[in-house]
Amino acid sequence: MPKTPQLKLSWSPSFQSEARQIFARLRGYTIPHSKLAEARHLVHHWLCPVYSEAEALERLLTLECDLYMLGAQPAPQLADAVTAVRDLFPHAALVAYGQP
Repeated sequence: MPKTPQLKLSWSPSFQSEARQIFARLRGYTIPHSKLAEARHLVHHWLCPVYSEAEALERLLTLECDLYMLGAQPAPQLADAVTAVRDLFPHAALVAYGQP
């Protein structure tokens, strides 16, 4: 299967740090099962390619706010578990969590 071409941009260290903090918070959120389809739509909408750091940060913060409005809640135990798995298995992905 051919790889999807990736957009290569040079991001500043301060942007990278702030973006990592936002993604870390997002990884630690739980979303009600009834809202998962809507949450997926938001992610696809807000995380399309961007060409500036300011636009990228604005989209990440807007996504976080929109998910919160859907009922997403911080779950510190989940965030800790995801961090522990990522530390042990850097390429692992948590694809599903919770009840169907």
